[in-house]
Amino acid sequence: MTRYFVYDVFTKHRFGGNPLAIIPDANDLPEVDFQRIAREFNFSETTFVLPPETPAHTAKIRIFSPLSEMPFAGHPTIGTAIALARLGHGPDMVLELGIGPIACHATPEQARFSTTAPLNVLAKPDIIETTTAIGIAASDVVLDTHPPTTATLGCNSP
Repeated sequence: MTRYFVYDVFTKHRFGGNPLAIIPDANDLPEVDFQRIAREFNFSETTFVLPPETPAHTAKIRIFSPLSEMPFAGHPTIGTAIALARLGHGPDMVLELGIGPIACHATPEQARFSTTAPLNVLAKPDIIETTTAIGIAASDVVLDTHPPTTATLGCNSP
């Protein structure tokens, strides 16, 4: 049986954060099953931890939504780094993701990372359309620093 974890990222309370499934040792799973497993969990993301391609790195992380593999996503990177810290890695790690290696610092309670991958701005949606879609008034959004933006790391479309 394959071991897995379910984490609530961005909270200290059960059922209060962003759920994430983590397969901490996916090395013996058939790659063709990764997508099926992610679909079965049906969380926004499921991560699969594999041995790193570069021996000096900590692990290779593959991230899947129920529909497709993603080169990068923030909350699964944070949650997986914390899981790896709880398994004895770190606190300083290098995780291999679809956008390249990410330097990460993680403890059993928190994690942080930085990346040099370029941010690809895909769109700057209209404020009225955006607020209507999420059910709030346009006056509830502060636009002093920047407008709503659709952006990504590592892929060219949403």
